[in-house]
Amino acid sequence: LPPMAAKTVTQLPVGPGWSFEPKYDGFRALAFAGPGGVVLQSRQLRDLTPAFPDVAAAVGRLGEVVVDGELVVWRAGRFDFAALQDRLRSGRVRVRGLVAAEPAAFVVFDLLARNGKDLRDRPYGKRRRKLEKLLGGLLPDGLVLTPATTDPAVAHSWMLAHTGTGLEGVVDKRADQPYRPGVRGWQKLRTRITAEAIIGGVTGPVHTPHELILGR
Repeated sequence: LPPMAAKTVTQLPVGPGWSFEPKYDGFRALAFAGPGGVVLQSRQLRDLTPAFPDVAAAVGRLGEVVVDGELVVWRAGRFDFAALQDRLRSGRVRVRGLVAAEPAAFVVFDLLARNGKDLRDRPYGKRRRKLEKLLGGLLPDGLVLTPATTDPAVAHSWMLAHTGTGLEGVVDKRADQPYRPGVRGWQKLRTRITAEAIIGGVTGPVHTPHELILGR
């Protein structure tokens, strides 16, 4: 099942009916849990389960569900994308060591099915409420419910205050929108850090310089 995707925009949408969530520096994944066990599937439809047995075990405690989210590793005060890649390159024995040393987490942001009932046609707002109810109790270690807000000012504050953690930006979702696999129906605004500088000199040709000497 290809996950629903987001198209890049240059500003947050305005008006009622929008919800905003942080965008994380991790691996997008769908988690399928049922009587036969748990499967973690990447955006490219790759099986990620062997690399993340800790997350699979946590999802398995939710019962029969299909959830969408982001696999992350948190280390030294920020998201560590290289640690995720290391999991994929490692064999079963080394993965066990990484689970103990650098545990992963699954940041869940959508509920696609529960107890055999397909929820993809339900509006996002209703799916979100069902997800909050599902994860509203004591969460198993390794699962995190992503925050969501309808206040653009809060979304802007996430982008300004958490750039040092590796937070990539904000995802914008319509509250009345169904889940459409493989469709870029959401929006994403990436955090960009800018600064003004004065060009004091160049190396190489002026029109195609090799390097710029800048002053802040």
